[in-house]
Amino acid sequence: MVVFYVRNLPIIYKKRGNKINDEYVDTSVPIIENQILKAGIRLARVLNEVFKN
Repeated sequence: MVVFYVRNLPIIYKKRGNKINDEYVDTSVPIIENQILKAGIRLARVLNEVFKN
């Protein structure tokens, strides 16, 4: 789901009428993916603590 959203950022922005150039999106995608990965790792740690036996 996340990968679909990030890879389709240019399409999403064009549909909403925003004007962001492709270079900006191309440089932002790796940063966004990295931030989402970090958030997933933090969430996993919290869930592991919550559901610890």
